[in-house]
Amino acid sequence: MMYAIEGKLIKVGTESRIDKETGERKDRRFIQLLGDIPTRDGEDSKYAMVDLSVDDTRPYENLEDQVIRVPFGFFAAGKGNAVLFVPKGSRPELAHPSQAR
Repeated sequence: MMYAIEGKLIKVGTESRIDKETGERKDRRFIQLLGDIPTRDGEDSKYAMVDLSVDDTRPYENLEDQVIRVPFGFFAAGKGNAVLFVPKGSRPELAHPSQAR
């Protein structure tokens, strides 16, 4: 099953972490979207910031402050902790191309 999310691209960035076991530095590339997320009951929605891991930030660099749509997947990284990601090779699309700047 394929999921997609639409929202305003707020930030494109890279976060560095040190692997505790190997001491190796690992970079995590991400985007942050502000989107209108449905609530659990399906009756309403709320605005929420969503972080998504990406393999390449370049396709997003000139899209900040624009509303985009991207496919995404997720997995449970631990109890109560889900990791959202954009599948490798996926590209963003403008949600409203006529409003492109």
